[in-house]
Order: sequence, then C-alpha cells, then structure tokens
Amino acid sequence: MVAEDSVDAERMLHQHPRMAVALGELLAMNGIDIPPAKYPVSGGKRDD
Repeated sequence: MVAEDSVDAERMLHQHPRMAVALGELLAMNGIDIPPAKYPVSGGKRDD
C-alpha cells in the first residue's frame, strides 16, 4: 500500500472504530493479523 493511502486508512479507522473492528475481523479471517494495540477501540476518541 502507498504511504498516503496508509495515512488515509489510519485516519478513517480512527474516525470509525467499528469499521476498524470489522476490518480487523475480515483480515483475521484471511490470516492477516493486526496487533490490537494499533487500533484501540475507545468510542472513536483518539488516544495520542
């Protein structure tokens, strides 16, 4: 993935935590694991 796309994806996942969870589950089903600490689900609040 291109770096700019990656930044947009991260921004989107921070704004839509449920989507991040669904995406994580989808990727996990395909054998791709995202470390859970990278996208904490905190009700959409950013944690940095």
